[in-house]
Amino acid sequence: MPRSRSQTHEKKKKKKKKKKKKKKKKKKKKKKKKKMAMPMELILITASDAVVTVTETATVTATATMTTIKTLCAAITHTAWDIMASAAVRSAKAAEENNRESPSLHQTLVIAIVGVVTTVFAGIIGNSFFNQEGRDTWKWLGRCAKPVGGFCLTVLASIIPVVFIWGGVFLVSLIFICAET
Repeated sequence: MPRSRSQTHEKKKKKKKKKKKKKKKKKKKKKKKKKMAMPMELILITASDAVVTVTETATVTATATMTTIKTLCAAITHTAWDIMASAAVRSAKAAEENNRESPSLHQTLVIAIVGVVTTVFAGIIGNSFFNQEGRDTWKWLGRCAKPVGGFCLTVLASIIPVVFIWGGVFLVSLIFICAET
């Protein structure tokens, strides 16, 4: 039986629809491939590795700086005691030259107490920053904060004991100067 014109037209429409659907599926597949082409996870892993490397480098540098400053602190403490001793000798000489009495027992005790307390205080502060626990704390801070921030904090922590030591030296020297006049 021959097909009518409308039937033929419907068949053509159906074929066109099928072709369109196939094309859409192909396009969708291509789009998915394009999205997967950008490896975001790889970028994130690389970035995190870089941050860890920089942080570790900063921590190593900070530890090296702390060791250097620790050595400097020891040298400064030794120098501080030398300064205090020379100040005491000068004070005694000045008292002899001016035919004055040497510093009284009360003055000597005050000087000794201030010197000992300052040195002990500086030692406690220094030790809290230079022992293993202190180092671990600063390493942890360095990891949490930005590497530069962690490094700056470590250096600051290392400088504090030096400030206290020289503060003590200044106080003791001031007491000796006051005793001389």
